[in-house]
Amino acid sequence: MKINKLLALLLAIVMMCGCLATFAGCDGNTNGTRVRTKTITTLNDEEVTIPVKPQRIVALTGLGDLWMLDIKPVAFMNFYRNEEMGFAFEGCEELVNTQPFDEEEILSYDPDLILVYE
Repeated sequence: MKINKLLALLLAIVMMCGCLATFAGCDGNTNGTRVRTKTITTLNDEEVTIPVKPQRIVALTGLGDLWMLDIKPVAFMNFYRNEEMGFAFEGCEELVNTQPFDEEEILSYDPDLILVYE
């Protein structure tokens, strides 16, 4: 079961890289400093580059997976307005503009990884 959750998170990370490339360039640079990256192959045999240890995650999906892995995003979309999980993300910002997403709002958090859904 844990493998399925980890696979779901990895899939979410892989899918977000297209969006990350649009927002942040996926070039391994954050605020002018080099960030260690790794290249992974998606289920569609596409290679994408992601940070090895992302520090500033904006989650548009995958909150349950992040919670299970004890990872707190800097900002997130609470799609279901799940009050029961509110304790898990205390101190994290909830995105205001989600339908449609506001690229400027997402970028205002200076993310080095953005989790999205397809």
